[in-house]
Formats: sequence, structure tokens, C-alpha cells
Amino acid sequence: MARFDHIVFVCTKERDRDDSKGSCHHRGAPELLDRMKELTQKHKLKGRVRVTASGCLDYCAKGCTVAVFSAGKPAPETWYTHLSPNDAERLFETHVLEGKRLDAHVERSGDDRSLGERNG
Repeated sequence: MARFDHIVFVCTKERDRDDSKGSCHHRGAPELLDRMKELTQKHKLKGRVRVTASGCLDYCAKGCTVAVFSAGKPAPETWYTHLSPNDAERLFETHVLEGKRLDAHVERSGDDRSLGERNG
């Protein structure tokens, strides 16, 4: 049995504002991370859902990135891109509470592990 139902990694990589790749940090990742943690507490899921900051997840050009590893539904591994802090509740409710993917933000190239594809 898995220790957690879901482990949520929120990229909080910070680069210079003038870096052409951009960075999740400057696109609101710290706020997204905080809100996801608040929702875990609100729904009394501490110990079942782990939300944590991560370093770079290699989708720099695609905005705030979240990787979710799930013991059950909706899938063992789901990558989300183009997120903002405003998406936290919808992401949490859809992925964690309903066991479905938030299709509007699923990173389709996540199945291709080529860094060249991801950093595009």
C-alpha cells in the first residue's frame, strides 16, 4: 500500500526575470503551492495527500508546472502545465477529490521524456 494517495510536486524554480525560459516562481508558483497546502488541510487530508515544493520540472516555457503521483485514480503520474494560483481549487477538487484529470492543463508531451521536447 502506498504511503500517500497523492504526492503533488509544485515547481518553484526561480530564475532571473529576464531569462527567456521564464520561471514558475515568477508566474505564481509559491501562491499555488500555499493554496494547495491549505486545501489539503481544509479537507483533512494530511497524511493522505502530500503537497511539496520541487526544483525545476523542465517545463519552464509552459508556466507553473505540477507533477502529481497518485496511488490510484486518475493515473499513476500526471503532469500539469500553464497553471496559475487561480487554478489551485479546481486542480485539487478535480484530481484529488474526484479522482479525475484536469484535462485543460494536462501536459500531453509528458509521455515523451525527451527534455528537448519539454523545454521547447
